[in-house]
Amino acid sequence: MDEWQQQQAFERQQQEQQLRERQLQLQERDRCYRLEVDREEQLHRQDVEVARHDAQRWWFSRWLRGWRSNRGNARSRRQR
Repeated sequence: MDEWQQQQAFERQQQEQQLRERQLQLQERDRCYRLEVDREEQLHRQDVEVARHDAQRWWFSRWLRGWRSNRGNARSRRQR
């Protein structure tokens, strides 16, 4: 191999190494991005669950208040 071919082979190896490093960087960035997206989705699901639970508690407390007041009215009506 003459000098020029050695230089070409060396440059090709350098380019391949840089390409591999770039691909690893991109894979790592994609992995970090996916982890972040998964975390955001999990937090959103938790928020939805908490909101649903609060809505159920609110609805039940309203229903219970109405049921108690109706019970009282029925009891007083029977006594009359």
